[in-house]
Amino acid sequence: MGWGWDGSGEANFDGLECNPYRSKKQRQEWEVKALLEKLQPELISLEPDRLGQVDPISMVQRHRDRVERLGYDPTETEKFEPRRRMKGRSSSGNLERRKKLVASGDQRDGVRRSVEQKVKMQQQQKMAAPTPSLPPSALTRFNK
Repeated sequence: MGWGWDGSGEANFDGLECNPYRSKKQRQEWEVKALLEKLQPELISLEPDRLGQVDPISMVQRHRDRVERLGYDPTETEKFEPRRRMKGRSSSGNLERRKKLVASGDQRDGVRRSVEQKVKMQQQQKMAAPTPSLPPSALTRFNK
C-alpha cells in the first residue's frame, strides 16, 4: 500500500496559500482580481472602442526616448535575412544564431559610436574650460 494511491485526500495542505479551503467561486474571483491588478489603470474603461485607439503623439515620444536611451534607432535598418547554406548547415538554430550575431554586431557598433561621441564631447569641454595655474598638490595624481 502506498500513500495517496487509494483516492484519499492529501493530509498536508500547502500552508503558503492564502486560503487552502476556498471554494471554486472564491478562486475565480481571486484570479480576476489578480488580472485586474496587472492591467494599467488607463486601459480600464467602460468604452470598449477606446482600447483600440492609439495615441500617435505618445507613441512617437516613446520611440524618441527609446532611441535616445539606446543610442541608435533599432527600426531604421532592415532585418538581416541569411542566405541558405549547404546541406546540414542551415538548420533553424544556425539561422537564428547568425541573425543574432548580425543584430548584436550592429547594436554594438551603434553603442560604440555613441560612446565615442560622448567621449569626444567631454574632451572638448575639458579643453574649452580654463584650468587655473596652481601648484600641483599631492592629491593631483589621483585625478583622472
